[in-house]
Amino acid sequence: MVLCIGNKSILTITNDPHIVKRYYFSEQIETIVLKLPPIIYTKTAGDTGEIVDNDGEDSSKSPNQMNQEKRHFVFGQLSQSEKYLAICDNFKNLIVYCTKEWKVLASFVIERKCDHVIFNEKEGKLIVSNRSGWIYGYQLVASELKDDENGETFLLGHNAIILDLKLSLDSRYLASCDRDEKIRISNYPNCYNIESYCLGHTQFVSCLAFINEQLLISGSGDGTLRVWQFTQGKELSAYSFANDISAKDEKVAPLAIHSSSINDQIIVTVTFYNSSIFVTYKFDTKSNCLEKITSTDVKHNILYSYTFNNQLVCFIDDKNNFVSCQEFKIVNEKLEILKIDFKIMETLAMDDQLVETFLNEKRTANKIEWLYKSSHDHHNEYFERKKERQETKMVKKIKSS
Repeated sequence: MVLCIGNKSILTITNDPHIVKRYYFSEQIETIVLKLPPIIYTKTAGDTGEIVDNDGEDSSKSPNQMNQEKRHFVFGQLSQSEKYLAICDNFKNLIVYCTKEWKVLASFVIERKCDHVIFNEKEGKLIVSNRSGWIYGYQLVASELKDDENGETFLLGHNAIILDLKLSLDSRYLASCDRDEKIRISNYPNCYNIESYCLGHTQFVSCLAFINEQLLISGSGDGTLRVWQFTQGKELSAYSFANDISAKDEKVAPLAIHSSSINDQIIVTVTFYNSSIFVTYKFDTKSNCLEKITSTDVKHNILYSYTFNNQLVCFIDDKNNFVSCQEFKIVNEKLEILKIDFKIMETLAMDDQLVETFLNEKRTANKIEWLYKSSHDHHNEYFERKKERQETKMVKKIKSS
């Protein structure tokens, strides 16, 4: 299943059956907004149209093929205004809906299943990354395309799997990070023009967040949070978070970084893989350093987090207490973190099947052991094995003689 959170509502997209439900923060009642047919709309990339049914002649897979491999959704993203929803399925179809009328705005057949989807500031373009390390741009308004264009543009590529993708606050720069410790800053939309590389991490870079129009913060499996003057690729500070969390597992990395401004103070909140703790920091604009304010334990591992209106929503690994919501306030120049309750969260938690499916999928997706690179000296290991083989041959030769 796919969970999409906006500033006004939450969308859930289930796979069996294919149903989109919308929950509004101001209401407790759920609304079934769309029931998707078993075969998706597939025309040439860039065309717009309606989703076809099992009798559609334009399907990329026949009904027999579809029966052998069930369709399920792997990713979804709401635009900032919540006017559009982009979803991707296991058959590599990327579909964008207008959420007001629930009609298809655009549909594309992509090369790989996507991991990250971003709407640009004007919400007329999509930026999509896949696990092969490629990033593409998609034009959503067909009238703006030339006759020889299909709406897809290759933007840039990495030599390793891309782990996060962020567009700067002014939409001028695209930041991407990968398993090979690299952060690339590209000019958007002309991403062939590389602005800089931010290098310094010694393990995979798991997440990024823009603090303002000059500064970027990154989190890594090397145990640090780093602040960058990203247009110059200059590291301003490095902060070790090891003492801020009590991890059950040594392999803990930042899951998400959330930055917000409250009463002219920049507050940075970080959630972690394999941890039930989120840490709140204050960013000092004079020293360009992070200062820890507090650590908050929600008792069970955090699987997913989201912020809006100075509120943090954490989905945690506990089917009896599925959601934890916090609100950040500055009182007498001090930060206070208050636990709050949304009726919408109570409604979500009552759907046992939804909760169980979400938890199982996130537990699998959040395994990060494979991201760590081995520190073994393979060169010496090779000679050790070679020496052992030679000694074994020598012993056999002596025995045979």
